[in-house]
Amino acid sequence: MSTPIYPSVSSSRSAAALAWPAALALAAAMGIGRFAFTPVWPLMAQEAGLSLAQGGWLASRGWVYVESPRGNAPVLPPNWQLHREGQAGEVRFALYRHALPLS
Repeated sequence: MSTPIYPSVSSSRSAAALAWPAALALAAAMGIGRFAFTPVWPLMAQEAGLSLAQGGWLASRGWVYVESPRGNAPVLPPNWQLHREGQAGEVRFALYRHALPLS
């Protein structure tokens, strides 16, 4: 008799009960990463030879990746432009770029 590689999940635990620990771990990792790399940014920018103005220019260029059910396009502010889009089965995916007004 062999032991299964993946133990079966108890049917008494709901999907939400299984997802909560993963969501909390992801939030913790993102929070730690956000605050861990903030003090390092000046050193990275200096090593790359970026000026403060160039760093600001990079930070102002935003990108958003969106997945939605096929046939449902998200409503975004008018200053976001569609860069690329595609479909995989019943999922529509799109990459939007923040368009800054010319001044």
